[in-house]
Amino acid sequence: MPESTLRSVLDPSVADLLALFAGPLAGVRFPEIDHETLRDLAASVERGHAEVEEARALLTAAETALELRVQELLLRAQRARAYARVYAEGKTELQAQLDGIALPKPGPRPAPGPVTSPGAEPRKRGRPRKARDGAQLFGVDVAEVPAAE
Repeated sequence: MPESTLRSVLDPSVADLLALFAGPLAGVRFPEIDHETLRDLAASVERGHAEVEEARALLTAAETALELRVQELLLRAQRARAYARVYAEGKTELQAQLDGIALPKPGPRPAPGPVTSPGAEPRKRGRPRKARDGAQLFGVDVAEVPAAE
Protein backbone atom coordinates (compact mmCIF):
# COMPACT_ATOMS: atom_id res chain seq x y z
CA MET A 1 0.00 0.00 0.00
CA PRO A 2 1.44 3.40 -0.93
CA GLU A 3 2.65 5.43 2.04
CA SER A 4 0.78 8.54 0.81
CA THR A 5 -2.52 6.64 0.97
CA LEU A 6 -1.78 5.43 4.48
CA ARG A 7 -0.85 8.89 5.66
CA SER A 8 -4.19 10.27 4.45
CA VAL A 9 -6.12 7.76 6.60
CA LEU A 10 -3.90 7.18 9.61
CA ASP A 11 -2.88 9.54 12.33
CA PRO A 12 0.48 11.03 11.28
CA SER A 13 2.24 9.65 14.37
CA VAL A 14 1.03 6.11 13.58
CA ALA A 15 2.22 6.50 10.00
CA ASP A 16 5.62 7.65 11.29
CA LEU A 17 5.85 4.59 13.53
CA LEU A 18 4.92 2.32 10.62
CA ALA A 19 7.69 3.92 8.59
CA LEU A 20 10.18 3.14 11.37
CA PHE A 21 9.07 -0.50 11.43
CA ALA A 22 9.40 -0.62 7.65
CA GLY A 23 12.91 0.90 7.85
CA PRO A 24 15.34 0.76 10.77
CA LEU A 25 13.12 -1.54 12.88
CA ALA A 26 12.19 -3.90 10.03
CA GLY A 27 13.92 -6.90 11.61
CA VAL A 28 12.79 -6.23 15.17
CA ARG A 29 10.00 -8.39 16.56
CA PHE A 30 8.04 -7.95 19.76
CA PRO A 31 5.23 -10.17 21.04
CA GLU A 32 2.42 -9.82 18.46
CA ILE A 33 4.11 -6.74 17.00
CA ASP A 34 6.39 -6.60 13.97
CA HIS A 35 6.52 -4.88 10.60
CA GLU A 36 4.22 -7.39 8.87
CA THR A 37 1.56 -7.25 11.61
CA LEU A 38 1.50 -3.46 11.63
CA ARG A 39 1.47 -3.34 7.83
CA ASP A 40 -1.47 -5.78 7.67
CA LEU A 41 -3.42 -3.82 10.28
CA ALA A 42 -2.77 -0.57 8.40
CA ALA A 43 -3.97 -2.22 5.19
CA SER A 44 -7.10 -3.34 7.03
CA VAL A 45 -7.69 0.25 8.15
CA GLU A 46 -7.27 1.45 4.56
CA ARG A 47 -9.78 -1.15 3.29
CA GLY A 48 -12.22 -0.12 6.02
CA HIS A 49 -11.77 3.52 5.05
CA ALA A 50 -12.47 2.70 1.40
CA GLU A 51 -15.60 0.76 2.41
CA VAL A 52 -16.85 3.71 4.45
CA GLU A 53 -16.23 6.12 1.57
CA GLU A 54 -18.06 3.81 -0.83
CA ALA A 55 -20.97 3.52 1.61
CA ARG A 56 -21.08 7.32 1.94
CA ALA A 57 -21.25 7.69 -1.83
CA LEU A 58 -24.05 5.13 -2.00
CA LEU A 59 -25.89 6.89 0.84
CA THR A 60 -25.59 10.25 -0.89
CA ALA A 61 -26.95 8.78 -4.13
CA ALA A 62 -29.82 7.10 -2.26
CA GLU A 63 -30.66 10.34 -0.41
CA THR A 64 -30.69 12.27 -3.69
CA ALA A 65 -32.96 9.67 -5.30
CA LEU A 66 -35.27 9.77 -2.28
CA GLU A 67 -35.45 13.56 -2.36
CA LEU A 68 -36.37 13.44 -6.05
CA ARG A 69 -39.16 10.97 -5.27
CA VAL A 70 -40.45 13.12 -2.41
CA GLN A 71 -40.47 16.21 -4.63
CA GLU A 72 -42.30 14.32 -7.37
CA LEU A 73 -44.91 13.13 -4.87
CA LEU A 74 -45.41 16.68 -3.55
CA LEU A 75 -45.86 18.03 -7.08
CA ARG A 76 -48.42 15.34 -7.89
CA ALA A 77 -50.19 15.87 -4.56
CA GLN A 78 -50.47 19.61 -5.27
CA ARG A 79 -51.94 18.85 -8.68
CA ALA A 80 -54.29 16.22 -7.22
CA ARG A 81 -55.59 18.70 -4.65
CA ALA A 82 -56.14 21.32 -7.35
CA TYR A 83 -58.13 18.86 -9.47
CA ALA A 84 -60.08 17.72 -6.41
CA ARG A 85 -60.99 21.34 -5.56
CA VAL A 86 -62.48 21.81 -9.01
CA TYR A 87 -64.35 18.53 -8.63
CA ALA A 88 -65.60 19.51 -5.14
CA GLU A 89 -67.25 22.76 -6.27
CA GLY A 90 -70.73 22.79 -4.78
CA LYS A 91 -69.90 19.91 -2.39
CA THR A 92 -69.45 21.75 0.90
CA GLU A 93 -68.29 18.80 2.99
CA LEU A 94 -65.67 17.71 0.45
CA GLN A 95 -64.49 21.31 0.02
CA ALA A 96 -64.07 21.62 3.80
CA GLN A 97 -62.02 18.42 3.88
CA LEU A 98 -59.78 19.63 1.05
CA ASP A 99 -59.36 23.02 2.70
CA GLY A 100 -58.19 21.23 5.86
CA ILE A 101 -55.27 19.66 3.99
CA ALA A 102 -52.23 21.96 3.96
CA LEU A 103 -49.62 20.40 1.70
CA PRO A 104 -46.03 21.54 1.98
CA LYS A 105 -44.70 23.42 -1.00
CA PRO A 106 -42.30 21.38 -3.10
CA GLY A 107 -38.76 22.70 -2.90
CA PRO A 108 -36.35 23.02 -5.76
CA ARG A 109 -35.35 19.71 -7.24
CA PRO A 110 -31.86 18.71 -6.16
CA ALA A 111 -29.44 18.36 -9.00
CA PRO A 112 -28.13 14.83 -9.26
CA GLY A 113 -24.63 14.83 -7.83
CA PRO A 114 -21.70 13.76 -9.93
CA VAL A 115 -20.75 10.15 -9.60
CA THR A 116 -17.27 10.06 -8.18
CA SER A 117 -15.03 7.28 -7.14
CA PRO A 118 -14.52 6.79 -3.41
CA GLY A 119 -11.76 8.98 -2.07
CA ALA A 120 -11.94 11.41 -5.00
CA GLU A 121 -11.84 15.10 -4.20
CA PRO A 122 -15.21 16.80 -4.74
CA ARG A 123 -15.29 19.37 -7.51
CA LYS A 124 -15.19 22.95 -6.36
CA ARG A 125 -18.20 25.05 -7.21
CA GLY A 126 -18.11 28.28 -9.16
CA ARG A 127 -15.84 29.64 -11.82
CA PRO A 128 -12.13 28.90 -11.69
CA ARG A 129 -9.88 31.80 -10.74
CA LYS A 130 -8.07 33.60 -13.48
CA ALA A 131 -4.35 33.01 -13.73
CA ARG A 132 -2.40 35.89 -12.25
CA ASP A 133 1.00 35.09 -13.77
CA GLY A 134 2.19 38.19 -15.55
CA ALA A 135 -1.11 39.97 -14.89
CA GLN A 136 -0.97 43.73 -15.00
CA LEU A 137 -2.93 46.19 -12.88
CA PHE A 138 -2.75 49.77 -14.14
CA GLY A 139 0.45 48.96 -15.98
CA VAL A 140 2.13 47.49 -12.87
CA ASP A 141 2.96 43.80 -12.54
CA VAL A 142 0.57 42.35 -9.93
CA ALA A 143 3.34 40.28 -8.36
CA GLU A 144 5.15 43.53 -7.41
CA VAL A 145 2.16 45.06 -5.60
CA PRO A 146 2.16 44.28 -1.83
CA ALA A 147 -0.91 42.44 -0.60
CA ALA A 148 -3.45 44.42 1.42
CA GLU A 149 -3.83 43.31 5.04
